[in-house]
This record gives sequence, C-alpha cells and structure tokens, in this order.
Amino acid sequence: MYKEIVYPYIEGELSTIPIPLIDIKRYLKLPTVTDEDLDADLTLMCYTALEYAEKYCRQIFAERTITTNRVFWGEFRNGEVQNYFTLRRTPVKSITTIKYDDDHILSNAFYSLVHRQGEFDIIQLKDIDNLPEVENEWYPIEITYKAGYTTIPNDIKQAMLYHIASMWLNRGDYDNHNLKCPQMARDIYKKYKIIEIGS
Repeated sequence: MYKEIVYPYIEGELSTIPIPLIDIKRYLKLPTVTDEDLDADLTLMCYTALEYAEKYCRQIFAERTITTNRVFWGEFRNGEVQNYFTLRRTPVKSITTIKYDDDHILSNAFYSLVHRQGEFDIIQLKDIDNLPEVENEWYPIEITYKAGYTTIPNDIKQAMLYHIASMWLNRGDYDNHNLKCPQMARDIYKKYKIIEIGS
C-alpha cells in the first residue's frame, strides 16, 4: 500500500530568469537592446532549457522554495519504514519548516539534513520514539525547504545556452527532431544526473 504513494512537490516561482537575457543575446550574437517580442521568446526558451535540464538530471539548478507532504514519520522503502524523508527535489539548501496537523511545527531537534553525493538529499529523523503523533488523515505532514544552487553551475549554464541556441536556430520548425536537446548539452548533463537504483 505505502509503496504506491506518490508525494506531491509544489515549486515556488523563480525570482529571476535563470540566465540573464543580455548573456543569451550575446551568446546568440543578437542586439542587446530591449525588444519585447524577442525578449519574450528568449525568456520562454531559457525556461524551457532549464526545465529540460532539471528533469533530465533530476536536480534543481535554479534556487526556489519547494513544498511537499508526507503521510507519516518516515518512509516506506524495501518493505520497511525508514527513519528519513527522501527529497526528490535536490540539492536542498535549507529546511524552512516541517509542519504537522496543519499548524504544529516540528522542532529541528528531531531532524537533520543529510546531503548525499550523486543521490537525493534526505531529512534524517531523530528520536523516533518521541516524535509527536499525527492525526490519521491524508498528508498531515508538510515540509517546506529551499532547493537549488545560488548560482547555476557554469557548465550547466553552457549546456542550457547550447539548447537555447538550438531552439533559436530552429524556431520556425516545430517538428520533434529539431526541438530535441543537443547531444553536447546532454553530455554535460550526464555527470549531474541522479540515478536511483531500487525502491
């Protein structure tokens, strides 16, 4: 039963465009003056490239706030309840709050953030026997945290620019082949990709 639960993740909006428009225009050798139509097109392409990068790598590159929910303290994996929460929007910068039963906040004495290289970060739960009880309702635990990089890594930025350039050069041709991410961008993304084995 529990292994079939899919936990929701609600992502906050980005405060700024992931790559400044002036950098995109310079890379594409376009005039750097303001042009509303051009700027709108390039902004859309930038967000499209970011979305592809994050989905492919299973990581968050542009910093934002994430909210997710859980059913109970711990996580059902490999046939047992484990004393942690896996956060599948990684890397985690900080935990903002862990709320339960709508308005109670869990003391940070009960948990710690654990970064795992090449894997999803986890919230390690402590003192399991003394964790507060949660009401028997769907998703009574809400976790809010910040994820992503303060500055997008330079090689990821370069890969995104490759992708944006491909979209720009093929902007009049909407078949699936021309909208694919270029191989040289995917080659960069591969070293960031999180691969999870087992469940």
